[in-house]
Amino acid sequence: DKGGAIYVGTNGTFNMYGGKITENTAVNGTVYVVDSTMKLYGGEITDNTVTGLGGGVYMSRSSVTMGGTPAITGNTAGDVGGALYAIGGNGGSFDEGEGGHAGHGIVGDLNLYGGRVETTGGNGGDTCPVPAGAPKRCF
Repeated sequence: DKGGAIYVGTNGTFNMYGGKITENTAVNGTVYVVDSTMKLYGGEITDNTVTGLGGGVYMSRSSVTMGGTPAITGNTAGDVGGALYAIGGNGGSFDEGEGGHAGHGIVGDLNLYGGRVETTGGNGGDTCPVPAGAPKRCF
């Protein structure tokens, strides 16, 4: 139902440095993160399928930081967020980290409902606040 490969519960942390999460199925999120933190420094989340939200990653009131060479590609969601779906209220955020542009390593939809998208490094640092309950594309 939640997290075809990985479920990260309240106050948890998921760090990915390498490896591959691939060819999983779920209702929501191949990697499902709620009230927690996810840090992607390498590896791939690829070719996963969900019938609902977040083909690669589903986040609720959580944050994700990307650095290094991670990839979220080729994932499919029956609803929205083929690559990553985040609903955050006051706590959801996507921080691309150093050295690039927002979306580095993400191929597919990035849907964020409430929270922020922030880049640092290559483009001088941009922030895209997203009102709660309203989808917004920042790039």
